[in-house]
Amino acid sequence: MVDVISLLEQALHATKSAHYERAEDCLRDAYHSLLELRIAQALKTQRLNTAMQHAVTLTRLFPQSPSGYQWQGDIWCDKLDYKRAVEAYKKGVRHSDNSVNLEESAAKATERRDSKLDPVVALPSEVFCYLFEFVPTKRVTAMCVSRQWRQELLSNKAVWKDLSIHLIDKQPNGYWQAGLSRVLSSSLQTLSITTNVKICPLLYLLANAQCTHVKSIVIEDTSTYCPELGRSGQQSFLEPVFIQSLSKLSMCLTSLTITQCSLRPLGLLPVLLTLCPRLVQLTYTPQPFLIDRYSLPTWDGILLPDPQVTDLKRLDWMTYWESDGVNEAAFVVACCPNLQYVRLHAHHEQNASDPHQFVNIIRQECPRLKYLSIGALELPKLSEEQDDKDIPEELQISGIQHLFLDSREPLMTRTDLRSMLVSNQDTITKLVYAGDPDDVSLTPDEVEPLFQLKKLQELTMGFGISANISPLPLLLLSSPALCKLVLVRVTLSSSAFTAIGSLPNLAVLSLTRCPMNLTGVLTFISQSAARQDNPLRKFSYSSQSTTVDMDTFLSDLGLLASLTHLQVHLSKGTTERGLERFRKNARQSGLAKNLRSLDLSVPYADTSDTQRALKKLFGRALNDARQWGFFEEQNEEFGDPYRKILAGI
Repeated sequence: MVDVISLLEQALHATKSAHYERAEDCLRDAYHSLLELRIAQALKTQRLNTAMQHAVTLTRLFPQSPSGYQWQGDIWCDKLDYKRAVEAYKKGVRHSDNSVNLEESAAKATERRDSKLDPVVALPSEVFCYLFEFVPTKRVTAMCVSRQWRQELLSNKAVWKDLSIHLIDKQPNGYWQAGLSRVLSSSLQTLSITTNVKICPLLYLLANAQCTHVKSIVIEDTSTYCPELGRSGQQSFLEPVFIQSLSKLSMCLTSLTITQCSLRPLGLLPVLLTLCPRLVQLTYTPQPFLIDRYSLPTWDGILLPDPQVTDLKRLDWMTYWESDGVNEAAFVVACCPNLQYVRLHAHHEQNASDPHQFVNIIRQECPRLKYLSIGALELPKLSEEQDDKDIPEELQISGIQHLFLDSREPLMTRTDLRSMLVSNQDTITKLVYAGDPDDVSLTPDEVEPLFQLKKLQELTMGFGISANISPLPLLLLSSPALCKLVLVRVTLSSSAFTAIGSLPNLAVLSLTRCPMNLTGVLTFISQSAARQDNPLRKFSYSSQSTTVDMDTFLSDLGLLASLTHLQVHLSKGTTERGLERFRKNARQSGLAKNLRSLDLSVPYADTSDTQRALKKLFGRALNDARQWGFFEEQNEEFGDPYRKILAGI
């Protein structure tokens, strides 16, 4: 590259001497050199895209110069895109005057483009095996590439630290065992089994392969189990090989999930916890509508080791007990001091056992129990951040804090539901309640509340709550600390909105498919907008059908200047006039400035004129609401996933 300053001096001298053609040539050469300097500077700091922009500019201004094409090809090589590099070099050969260097560069790039690299030869063994962590389903396919690949994959047991085994319509003992045994080792940590054959031969195979570091096992066993006969003459769902194999695999086992299983649940809980004392999470959901349920015969108990203290924190179990759960509860109290999560469900079976005695015992005797779900509602994921193991005992709050109740379960009577709320009223901070649509009454509002949920902060409710337990307005008035309210398919009267408006700390309000009194909701909005210290920050309303004119409702929402997140989904009921009034109120009240997220899906909101007006007023808020991560976070704040579950009941 020629010195830019020297060229500029020559151009200045030629201009003074009236040699304008010479001056123009010097300026063109100076600009050419300046662009090359900028490309080199960008490459030095690894700004490849910027360098490419300058190289393209150089090629357009000086199409016959080889340097622009050379720079483009070199940059594509730096990006390891040799196909485009070859195209850039060959284009330069066709258009430039001096193409010797370009031809050499094109030949080298073509060789790199067409070369085939064997990862087994080129990469270290650890790196080659690490690639399959991103494509674990391709491990078996990769063994068919060559013998060298097969040997490399089979020799490195770290590749097979997680396995998903599918045995459908296979013989209990067959050729599949020889292939599976080659990838089993002590490095196995995660195991998923889906089978409709007997599980015992597979567990025996794992135990013989010394898979003693398994941390998680998921068994989806859809077989019709035909075990041996016990000495008592009854059928036993546990063979000796099952007990022995599972005991050998339990050294590091912290999570065991058994789903769609034909194992009979009576007496199974103490057996699994005795065999696997290191379990932190135990989930058991068998095939629904099993008729023959029976206890373990005597000889099964002889094979079991003595019970010991377990690490169990989360229990997800079917409500089929011996002695109404008293025996199981006594075992849990004695051997599970760290229990925090309990979920009991019956798959809506009428012959399920009553969980009341089991719950009463563990609630009183398990001091760390914080999460309780009775019914189909899922508990949140087990999190180490929620573990209070390191908190001094004098600072720990004893009692259930998060309660999930499904009144549709046949095992829950109204007396049980009311008793559950009364007995935990001093500790509950989060309540998720799925009501029964056939047992909801909003009339006697004057009934005295039976409990005071003074610490309740989050309430999620579907279909409302039976008046025999507590009318909704009284339930809200008895929860002064409530800061998040999610209602799904709950009929809201004027008294309900009055109770909602009286909550001093309510920051999040989500209403989904809730028939409501229009006068009541408009009064609530106007009173909230008039409050100087309005705590409401996030509001969501979704409805697929409505029988009232929603224009006034939508326009009044623009008065809530305290909102930072607004979500409105309506299928009908609004007009362009209502949207215009909403924008006007939002501009005048200050909502447009405070709003960080606006998810507005109403009739006439997708017209071009309305879209332009909304983007002009809420541009950033509309864009943020459409971002995937922000969208998911906002929906979770508005009650997902329970909002979706309750809306689909």
